[in-house]
Amino acid sequence: AVVCQLVFHSAAADCLARKEPPRKPRPSADRFAWRKVVGLGVVAGGLVVAIVLHSPPLVLLHAPSFCLVAVGTAAGIFLSHTPSDVRTVLAGFFGSRDLEEPEAQDGFALYSRLADLAVEMGLIGTLIGVVAVLQSLDDPTKVGPPMAVALLTLLYGVLLSELVFR
Repeated sequence: AVVCQLVFHSAAADCLARKEPPRKPRPSADRFAWRKVVGLGVVAGGLVVAIVLHSPPLVLLHAPSFCLVAVGTAAGIFLSHTPSDVRTVLAGFFGSRDLEEPEAQDGFALYSRLADLAVEMGLIGTLIGVVAVLQSLDDPTKVGPPMAVALLTLLYGVLLSELVFR
């Protein structure tokens, strides 16, 4: 993210120094952004390779942790935005019509809030897991599984935030 910000800011500074107007993005033939799918696939593939080289992939699957993050994020977005806002943004994202400027700004705010909520729910799950760890400190052999579950919720929150919503 830092690299992207540096590249964007340096490109914007170059445009301002040359006093050129920023270039408009080229209209795509279709609304589906293949470059995003390819980028997401590369990131997901890299994660899978890193996981498989280290441990079995099923170690990272824990349905209650994922449900905590996903359901908490979904509930949080309806506390932050009205159902009609959510419906409008999702219809614009998955539908065939382009969003108007105010709707696009609402969409940006909604997805930014979803990204924040996913990480926050991951942190809440981590805190719940740490409480479970602290309750079993008298037996060190029981510390590992609750700590792993605690960290999985944070992992799910970060993955949802950065790979899906942002």
